[in-house]
Amino acid sequence: HSFHGHRIDSIALRGRLDSKALDWSTIGRVQSDFATHDKLSENELQTLQEKVDRAHTLHRANSIADAAKLYEEVLLIDPLDWDCLSNLAKIAFSEGNYEKAKELFERAVAVRPERDKTVYYP
Repeated sequence: HSFHGHRIDSIALRGRLDSKALDWSTIGRVQSDFATHDKLSENELQTLQEKVDRAHTLHRANSIADAAKLYEEVLLIDPLDWDCLSNLAKIAFSEGNYEKAKELFERAVAVRPERDKTVYYP
């Protein structure tokens, strides 16, 4: 399994795998998402970032449903957006949707394993 060229901290990733915080099936799911992510142009990524920024503003203003909708829209186009994965996971957790939260948290940790504490502790 290789994440070269995707700025994945391989030492942190190995640590998450060794500690059983992640398993190889999660890594496989995330790896397959790179094909989608890698096809995005810089302009598309910028447009998505603007949508993420709007979602953050809504989230901070406690417009949770509207923020979640934007996070989900971004993930449909870029399934590796760390901010959307982690924030949508926090929303799912706060709503008691623990299975969805777990899946999103795991994907977020796989994408940015060095930021695992910021995923789990808002």
